[in-house]
Amino acid sequence: YLMFRPGVVYTRDPFAAFTLSLVRNDVFWEAHRFPARPDGWFYRHLFRTVSGIIVITRGLKELFIEHGVPSERVAVIPDAVDPKEFSIPQSPRQARSMLGLPEHGLMVGYVGQLTTFGEEKGVGDLIRAFVAVQKRHPDAVLLIVGGAPGDIRPYRTLADGLGIGGSVIFAGRQPHE
Repeated sequence: YLMFRPGVVYTRDPFAAFTLSLVRNDVFWEAHRFPARPDGWFYRHLFRTVSGIIVITRGLKELFIEHGVPSERVAVIPDAVDPKEFSIPQSPRQARSMLGLPEHGLMVGYVGQLTTFGEEKGVGDLIRAFVAVQKRHPDAVLLIVGGAPGDIRPYRTLADGLGIGGSVIFAGRQPHE
């Protein structure tokens, strides 16, 4: 593989970025969250040796800069979608009715994978935060779209354990129609 020497190596895996940065000087790491222990030797080395870090928000970029990564080596490239692909002719009330969702009240939504490469994407934090939302808005509903049944199970258990299971709807994976 290293004999082929592609122009750059781009990875979301910090361990691959770390390992490859030992033998290459063209490694780019995409980070969707800030490391829990950024001051350990692993991340200090990674921050120094990768050619660049790609993040999805300005806030993440600032965290990397605060931990010694030069600004010019951190690029912000937000996740994006084409809004025309998701344009629907129904009103929100009609759409809720068609989908069997409550027609009134606050609805908080999450759409996406529940984990990526084995990493949790914050859905547990969202469910725990929703407890506070429920206190202020008892009729609020949390709609979580995405995830395979095995991925959903621990989050359903968490919601039930927090006493909000009846207000959290797990729609699972849905077609893009």
